[in-house]
Amino acid sequence: DTGQDQRFAGREASANLVMYDLHAQLEYRGLHLRGLFAQGHLSDADIVTAAVSSANRPVPARIWGAYGEIAYDLLPLLFPGTRQSLSPFLRYERVNTQEEVPAGFNADESKDIDVLNIGVSYKPIPSVVIKLDYRELDARRGKIADELNAGFGFAF
Repeated sequence: DTGQDQRFAGREASANLVMYDLHAQLEYRGLHLRGLFAQGHLSDADIVTAAVSSANRPVPARIWGAYGEIAYDLLPLLFPGTRQSLSPFLRYERVNTQEEVPAGFNADESKDIDVLNIGVSYKPIPSVVIKLDYRELDARRGKIADELNAGFGFAF
């Protein structure tokens, strides 16, 4: 009940949001395979859109995204027994945050995006990662700038 009993344009909307995902991961020796699919549904998106939207920018009734990734840890090949990891990776992503919109509105095709991501992650210890990657973004309509990212992560 994300509508929280509010009235939108004079109508009450429950705006229930349901999200789910499916994911899988396989690690075998240095090979890492990973995949994910996620989808969300918003009820009463038409009521919410009528109340808060402007210039044909609808609140979506359905969104989804997915990716598949392959990586390989090279350091055990070079230094057997090491706890460190150096893994080049390739990931393909597809995201559409306006898969379904209320009747009378057009989905914004600039929100339907393919991403090709290539990079490397280095783990000096198992709980710390340093990443560098390049993301090539391609929308069904319009232009999106590609990205060069650097990151640091710590799991505790």
